[in-house]
Amino acid sequence: MNFERAALIAALERVKPALASSGSIPELKHIWVEEKHLSAYNGALGIRIDWPNELTECGIPGATLLGLLQSSSVKDVTLAQTATTQCDLKMGRSSVTIPIFAGQHNPWPFPAKIPAGPVGIRSLTLTEALLSGLKQVRLIKASRPSMVEHWGVVLFPGKDDLVLYTTALKTQLPATGLHSFV
Repeated sequence: MNFERAALIAALERVKPALASSGSIPELKHIWVEEKHLSAYNGALGIRIDWPNELTECGIPGATLLGLLQSSSVKDVTLAQTATTQCDLKMGRSSVTIPIFAGQHNPWPFPAKIPAGPVGIRSLTLTEALLSGLKQVRLIKASRPSMVEHWGVVLFPGKDDLVLYTTALKTQLPATGLHSFV
């Protein structure tokens, strides 16, 4: 499929903040092409934008693709899947084969359609038991925070309960026995 290079770079730059720059999960370092969307998800932040295309759903290494596109000054580029594990990027007379992931490897955890009504809005009553649980788990502070969980208390809602959890990677303290808060 042919793309204007500047427009493709602009679209990729919009999802770039959600690309993982390090870590051991390669899928989080990929920009995901879907039927009419472009997305990236780094395990904490997900960005999905509308992007019309005719490519089969796949994941392309984000830093690699952006680096190649920014290294050229041609106006139009061609991005075509030649197999389930690779795609070809043509820029002028240059061509490069990029390894890709098939669509089933997409780590995007969010629903394809946003449900009707208030999304993700749940009320939480601040009871004595909940406040006590928050006091228990807030004792842990990471000296070098490197994960989302290090920045505060993570709430894991269940059907009939709520578990509070925090970690400093070496120390983990779930607050147990805290139920019926949702």
